Amino acid sequence: MRIVRFELRAVLISVLACALVLAAFPITAPTARAAVPRVVIIVGPAGRATDGYRADAEKAAAEARAAGADVETIYSPDATWRRVRTALQGASLVVYMGHGNGFPSTYRKTLSPKTQNGLGLNPTAGGDDNAHQYFGEAYLARDVRLAPHAVVLLHHLCYASGLSEPGLPEGNLATAKQRVDNFAAGWLASGAEAVVAEAYGGPAYYVRQILAGKGTIESIWRDAPNANGHVLSFASQRTPGFTALMDPARKSSGFFRSLVGRAKLRADEVALGARLVEPNGGASSASVPASPPVGPTVGAVTLAGVPTAGSPVTLTLSLADVSTRTGGKFGIGIRWDPLALDPTPALAATPSAPLAASVPAGTAPVTPAAPVTPAAAATPSTAPTPSASATLPGAATLGAEGREGPAPGAPLAVADEPQPPAPPIVMVSREVPGAVVTVSDVKVTDSGVSADLAAPPEPGLYRLVVSVHDGDGVAFDAKTQERIPALIVRVTGVLSALVSATDHLEVAAGATVDLPVVIANTGHLAWVAEPPKAGGPSSTVDHAPGQWSSTLVGQWLRLDASGKASETAAARATIHVEPGAIEQVSLALAAPAIPATYLLVLDVISPLYGSLTAAGGSPVVVRVNVSPPAASLTLVGGPTPNGPEGPAGTVGGK
Repeated sequence: MRIVRFELRAVLISVLACALVLAAFPITAPTARAAVPRVVIIVGPAGRATDGYRADAEKAAAEARAAGADVETIYSPDATWRRVRTALQGASLVVYMGHGNGFPSTYRKTLSPKTQNGLGLNPTAGGDDNAHQYFGEAYLARDVRLAPHAVVLLHHLCYASGLSEPGLPEGNLATAKQRVDNFAAGWLASGAEAVVAEAYGGPAYYVRQILAGKGTIESIWRDAPNANGHVLSFASQRTPGFTALMDPARKSSGFFRSLVGRAKLRADEVALGARLVEPNGGASSASVPASPPVGPTVGAVTLAGVPTAGSPVTLTLSLADVSTRTGGKFGIGIRWDPLALDPTPALAATPSAPLAASVPAGTAPVTPAAPVTPAAAATPSTAPTPSASATLPGAATLGAEGREGPAPGAPLAVADEPQPPAPPIVMVSREVPGAVVTVSDVKVTDSGVSADLAAPPEPGLYRLVVSVHDGDGVAFDAKTQERIPALIVRVTGVLSALVSATDHLEVAAGATVDLPVVIANTGHLAWVAEPPKAGGPSSTVDHAPGQWSSTLVGQWLRLDASGKASETAAARATIHVEPGAIEQVSLALAAPAIPATYLLVLDVISPLYGSLTAAGGSPVVVRVNVSPPAASLTLVGGPTPNGPEGPAGTVGGK
């Protein structure tokens, strides 16, 4: 008993000693979790402007690192939605530079949340700086959760600050307000509390000032080096409770700067918000996004319908495993890459035949076979696409090496021989339709998928680049896309003919031969006036009988090094080809009497528009060897019952 009593007394003494120590040194509350703001800088593909955007991005990244932030940079050609989406989670400061697709715009009559007011990114990694796919406000609101008090900086975009695109009408103040409000809506829905848009100023100033933690976001915006002092404000309609500010270059035009955000948001709150991010609520800068899933195996790619400018066509992809990939949910991405656009001719109807008299009621020709051939390479062209641009207001134009004068040792310009100006500094790049990947809804069958498309509005030669996407519009892996062949498509004009004949003809001098020719009206316009109806009035306009039919003409051109005059005789055949129809005729030829090599040039003559070749198309040429009279006749590569073989030309091209 005495031993136990002694041990108990020792324990009590120890407890009392600990209590005295704790009283002298009280335990402090645990501090908040240490965290630094995450800065994500994104550069999307924007053609020739992309290099300048990457340079601006590096300046902003240097400022962020100097302030101690955790920085992740994602640049084209590897700025895919899959990677950007992962990086944005938990970000406190986001910088995006690239193409902007906003609303209102000339491209759509209603807002498209899937493609507008978001980001223009690479469809797949490792491509080029031209092709881009839009991921709009719907993707941001659904898939992205930024840190509390996050700020988004949008630089060099069209529409985000209220302007339109270089070369297009800017619009009035009411339209600009809608654009500013709409472009900020998706980012605010993802958790941002302020969205700054600067068409011309770079992001480095904002990154430095915000991470310094002094003042409010509004004061930083108002004090920017390119501030105009014309600030106006209005309540956001898309995001109630937020305020929009604009600072146009003039009081009602020059919409280059805007801010939409929570009033009085402080710069130091941006860094404080990083501490409130859940431990697993954001991806770290070292995280590696998951690889894109492998897509289905694509077999044949076919295009049905006549690709007349603006006309409907149907694209079909045969898939080897359509039912086993992603539950059969697909999207088809298309990009019409212009290779050579046709010149725009003037449509001049004769005075006695007004243009309105020749426009048919139906405008969807689909009968003739489309002039489509597989491309030599399945990958899109890497040639830069022409793009309009805007120059930095008030900035000096610099030479290729950044100097205002000539390079050392360069010859001096002669006064009466003006030198070409240096190229402008591209700050805002206009949209290039041929670089946009548009994901179309598809019809899925057991053997493949198909999508209804519209041919480009401008006639010419295009590469139709096709990609396969999942049901959410995100492209499958690059290897899947590489297996899909591109198509070379001749898009014809509204006034257009496709003529096919043999490419080589052997005929005896003075002989007569019937040359089979196939003609298709591949445009929307009729070549002739509408004939009077039986039993009705002759016409509201007096037409000669010949205006109810067109003519196929063959003109001889002698190839003679002596310079002697060519044969002037022509062969003619009357044709009646309605829009969307095909006709096969025999052109009665009387071979020239002098043996030699000739070109037989075929053209369609419309009573309303004259020569369709003169309207912008390419003539069809047959090489004819005229031999002495004893020689026999041979057709090489002539048309077959199922369709023409040999050269086919597009005659007429508006």
